[in-house]
Amino acid sequence: MIQRQRVKTQAGLNDAQRALAVLDEFCRQNGGNSAEIVVDSDTDVARIVTFQTAKMKRLFKAFPEVVLVDSTHDTNSNRYKLFSFVVHDVFGKVS
Repeated sequence: MIQRQRVKTQAGLNDAQRALAVLDEFCRQNGGNSAEIVVDSDTDVARIVTFQTAKMKRLFKAFPEVVLVDSTHDTNSNRYKLFSFVVHDVFGKVS
């Protein structure tokens, strides 16, 4: 029944608005959760979506090393997927 109501509520929304609604619900589930979405105002397309659970925040506080992963697809005519990894440790060393 709740799912049916959600479908009715979100039926008239575009993808970016639905993503925002999902992230809002995610943040309401736990006060420590956080999320952000960056939407291109010209095309109304979500360009950047980030989220972090309360547990992820606690783990980062305990272990402040950072691993960033970026992926891009269709980078050339062979439609390769490109992945970039960046690791930043507690001593400020990046590899």
